[in-house]
Amino acid sequence: EKWKEKVEEEEEEGEESTPPCIYNEIEGLSLLLGYANEPVGCCGAVLHPKWGRKAYPITFFSTAPPSLIEQKVEETAREWAAERR
Repeated sequence: EKWKEKVEEEEEEGEESTPPCIYNEIEGLSLLLGYANEPVGCCGAVLHPKWGRKAYPITFFSTAPPSLIEQKVEETAREWAAERR
């Protein structure tokens, strides 16, 4: 919980101090990871190499050390799995 609260605090601070920046998710995943994409209406969709349109890949930006991110992702996955038992 404390980790989530810290993230929310930093998001609020970031909204005031960080200039706006637009990151194109489809372009990033296509160029950086080679994912296919297809037009959908006025937007587009990235096609995951294994799951196609059944997955929604995202890009995660952080200044945290990779080891901390891995730890928190693993903790969250364990919590999520425990809730579904």
